[in-house]
Amino acid sequence: MGANGVCPLETTLKVEIITVGNEIISGSILDTNFRFIARKLSSIGADVLWHTSVGDDPETMSEALKLALRRADAVIVTGGIGPTPDDITRKVVSTVLARALLLNDDVLEAIKNRFKLRGLSMPGINERQALFPKGSEIIENKVGLAPGFLIRENGKLLFVLPGVPVEAEVMVEQSVLPRLAAAGSLRVTEQLLFRTTGIPESVIAENVASLEEPLEGVTVAYLPHEYGVDLSLHFRGADPKQVVPLKRAVQERLRKMLGQYCYAEVEKRLEEVVGEMLVARGLTLAIAESVTGGTVAGLVTSVPGASRYFMLGVTAYSNEAKMSVLRVPEILLLEKGAVSAEVALEMAKGVRERGLCDVGLATTGIAGPDGGSAEKPVGLVYIAVVSASASNVKELRLGGNRALIIRRASAAALDLVRRTLLSQEGES
Repeated sequence: MGANGVCPLETTLKVEIITVGNEIISGSILDTNFRFIARKLSSIGADVLWHTSVGDDPETMSEALKLALRRADAVIVTGGIGPTPDDITRKVVSTVLARALLLNDDVLEAIKNRFKLRGLSMPGINERQALFPKGSEIIENKVGLAPGFLIRENGKLLFVLPGVPVEAEVMVEQSVLPRLAAAGSLRVTEQLLFRTTGIPESVIAENVASLEEPLEGVTVAYLPHEYGVDLSLHFRGADPKQVVPLKRAVQERLRKMLGQYCYAEVEKRLEEVVGEMLVARGLTLAIAESVTGGTVAGLVTSVPGASRYFMLGVTAYSNEAKMSVLRVPEILLLEKGAVSAEVALEMAKGVRERGLCDVGLATTGIAGPDGGSAEKPVGLVYIAVVSASASNVKELRLGGNRALIIRRASAAALDLVRRTLLSQEGES
């Protein structure tokens, strides 16, 4: 056993993550802690092999904790260490490990001081947040009230953290990762990420399968979402001289294969990429929306600094609004209908002129569930982009419910702006 009480590991650190809370297993909230922690652990070469979510039930929690400590080298638990009666994680840990709960006077005083800074007296129930199983190492909580703790048990590491995501995330980065890195052998790890839109998951998989490079030791994950598919590859091995060259070779091949379907190779949203492209080219954007009802403009303005390039957003649902605000000719609406390529182009032209902008973007379509016909079914969407040198329009046939059609149409609209800017760059 090493000096820190942890047996040196011959293989990569095997980790289990346990997320606690009735609100998680009932579906009331998303389990964002698991996603964050798993990605962070993967980045340092640890293997997250198990994930368990349990409610606030002592028997269920005890069974999950016992199993995790049998099969994993390190266990990370989030949730259930607050001051309320349903916060029972510390009591369960104390029982499973047969370690008495002891009051930490320093932690108690720190919690009292936090309340004093707010001009409040600490309620008595907060005292339980200063109780820790005997032998615990305190993990400071720089964001919230409840500190976490680490217990070393039979060569295993057990981390217990708050369930509040912003608190857990800071503690993982500042306290958990350094301790795990020092605890056992971690393989060299390199990661590739390709964020794509407009290309099916199966086509991406075929591209990966066609690679000539051997992918032993490489974990490939396809992560579909409503805006596209993320391709994530993790390269792991003992020797960086083998891992790094393999990563570079695969990266170059996949870049060529995916081409313009890939909009980013880092954790960046499509609307961020489009915004950066507009800023880099010194261009401004105006958006006219019918089917998407302001969703595209909402995505664009969710990016800090969007005022540098976003000038105007118009939600024109009715034909009257399309005519009066965007100057779409009435005869065109009568002959082609509001859901048509011709009207989408006129909407883009009109909003570009109204906004005195370089680029105009427009969406029109049928999101359903009603309003479709044999000729123009639910899911039919037209998006158009107009600039000084280009006019592009695209027809989409989207599936899903109303909300999904709107989200997919919004992503396709942003992607058409991106592709239009790329094509203009190629022409210059």
